[in-house]
Amino acid sequence: MKEYKEIQKFNSPLIWVIVGIAAIGGIFALTAPSGQNEQLPIIAKLLISSAIIILVLTFMFGYLKTTINQAGIYIEMRILFKFGKTILWDDIQTIKVDKYRPILEFGGWGYRIGWKSVAYNCRGNVGLIIMLKNGRKIVIGTQNPDELKKYLLDISIK
Repeated sequence: MKEYKEIQKFNSPLIWVIVGIAAIGGIFALTAPSGQNEQLPIIAKLLISSAIIILVLTFMFGYLKTTINQAGIYIEMRILFKFGKTILWDDIQTIKVDKYRPILEFGGWGYRIGWKSVAYNCRGNVGLIIMLKNGRKIVIGTQNPDELKKYLLDISIK
């Protein structure tokens, strides 16, 4: 059986605007005096600098990798650290490629946990929506919905 693979990065312009605003705000906090002839304590400067670096690196090197094969669906995501999840075909009740509402359903993008649901997404509003036999819902974002639908049809998963 042929494998389906998709790798997504956090390269949405909206994300980079938010990261840029946060970084500029942090840099401003580092350089602006907090009062008359006062400066931030060194520990505060280190914390702000570290937060800016971690924020930028998180989105520069973060990704979502989806692999589908005869064993099941494997999700690998790196945000601050790398983690993964395997979903076996026997555990799946229904599966479809469809639109979803990342902000309303999950509060945004990234690794999101909702009530009886989990989302792995980098951007957009189309994903692989999986209902497990235990009642949990898993949403995996995709930037290639047509290719993913074709793959699922080819392996007779509807």
